[in-house]
Amino acid sequence: SSPLLLLFLFHIIMAMYGQKGRDLLLELKRSDWLPPYNGELCTEILEEISLHFDELQAQISGNQKPPMEARSSLLLHDMAIRRNKRCLLAYHVSRLTALQKEVNTGYEHFNSAQLATVTAESEQDFLQQYEKLRTNFGAALNLDLRASLYPPEQDFVQVRVLSSKLGTIVTESGSAVNLQLGTIHYLPRGDVEPLIRQGLLEQVDGEEEG
Repeated sequence: SSPLLLLFLFHIIMAMYGQKGRDLLLELKRSDWLPPYNGELCTEILEEISLHFDELQAQISGNQKPPMEARSSLLLHDMAIRRNKRCLLAYHVSRLTALQKEVNTGYEHFNSAQLATVTAESEQDFLQQYEKLRTNFGAALNLDLRASLYPPEQDFVQVRVLSSKLGTIVTESGSAVNLQLGTIHYLPRGDVEPLIRQGLLEQVDGEEEG
């Protein structure tokens, strides 16, 4: 037989052995978010791994070196085991990452009760432990871990100066602003609200938010 034909047959057999793992990942990819946990297919893949392992053990039993003609078979079973393991790991890591994100964003897609319908018992245990760890960590640091990573945009207002007594003020950001009578400025609401309440400034049309 030609080497190319053998290589072609090798890839065909590998595709057949890895079909269940491929189906598992395709199921995950085709879902809008997270499909129900496919425990049945995971079990079938584990059983297939076990069968390949038994074949390997049978061919390398004893201290004798496997014959040359058996090495392609050994390689085939070893690669099938590795491929199935990679598929299982990718499937579970992807699901756990999605579940972590769901907790971090405050259950954006599902509430905790709905998650129970698509997760395995082990995944539900993971969720509980992860949320508990996250809550304890945030409490220890006095932080809201669900808060945005970016500071909120500050609310700005447009004001007109009604008093000649204000002069120059320094905003919370450290900027100096000269409030001359009759001039109009666009300033953070927190800096000017007290002055508006005192009647020293007035909010004018054209209010915007930054």
